[in-house]
Amino acid sequence: MLVIAHTSDLHGKAPKGLLKWLEGVRSMPNSLLLDSGDAVSAGNLGVRLRGERTLRLMSEVGYDAMCVGNREFHPIPAIFRHKVKDASFPLLSANLRGGFSPSLPLIVREVSGFGRVAVVGVSPPMHGKFHPVAWVTGVYFDDPIRAAQEAVFEARGKADLVVLLTHVGLRADMLLAAYAHPDLILGGHSHRALEKPLRFGNTWIVHSGFHGKSASLVTVRCTE
Repeated sequence: MLVIAHTSDLHGKAPKGLLKWLEGVRSMPNSLLLDSGDAVSAGNLGVRLRGERTLRLMSEVGYDAMCVGNREFHPIPAIFRHKVKDASFPLLSANLRGGFSPSLPLIVREVSGFGRVAVVGVSPPMHGKFHPVAWVTGVYFDDPIRAAQEAVFEARGKADLVVLLTHVGLRADMLLAAYAHPDLILGGHSHRALEKPLRFGNTWIVHSGFHGKSASLVTVRCTE
């Protein structure tokens, strides 16, 4: 059995009750802690010179990965790296292109008693390949659906379960379910807290709210 704790859109807020709950989940050997992005307090072009307290707290709790949200990203490479420097866990984005990025497209984790879990990040497309920012920095966002399809295809050969960790909103997550076919989508950006997961084909979609007011606990069991 796999247990996943999921948060999203913290915007610099990490309530003590949430942190205590996350510590309890983290104590389980078969658990993953995942966040769908926009955890930092600084806005899209903002930056905290002293770093991001929330990322430090998430690191202390033991998060496994976070999707790059619009708040984490910055078009200037040095500022982007500074904004996320306090994260000791991987930042994921399969559709962020460019050599300077501190993010990875996906990770694979071996979970005790369950197997291999691939986690793929999908970020909001802030600017495309032909935007002036891309001309200057060489960094741009690819189409989320195309990038997710490629990453899920790669992940299928590496893992028993494929999770999309997204920051593109609920409507876009429905399209990702229809065209990329992951097993599970853990989404954010819409600031929605779904009381029950949505199912599209063989894909389940979970959204966990914002500002640490709510979180989701997802249990996945192996079936023969």
